[in-house]
Amino acid sequence: MNTLKNRHMTTPEAVAHVVREERTAQGWTHTELGRRANVDEQFVARLEHGHDRAALAQVLAVLNVHATALPSTAPEDNIHAIDLDAIIDAHA
Repeated sequence: MNTLKNRHMTTPEAVAHVVREERTAQGWTHTELGRRANVDEQFVARLEHGHDRAALAQVLAVLNVHATALPSTAPEDNIHAIDLDAIIDAHA
């Protein structure tokens, strides 16, 4: 069974790095990844250099990298400390 990987990527360079890293970890060439993702090998090469992100979801799906891992703010930037005890006490 393939395990879906969740990789936090915040820049096009990070996306390129993850695609390259996952492709080489599979032992795949640009041609092989392109075949599996239904894109040409030039697209894969350009993607690994930070270009052509239009079909990125297709490539990431083949590499089992979850789409929610695409560039966004870091989770800790969106989460504020919450005092659950205080909230519960206020509504008790």
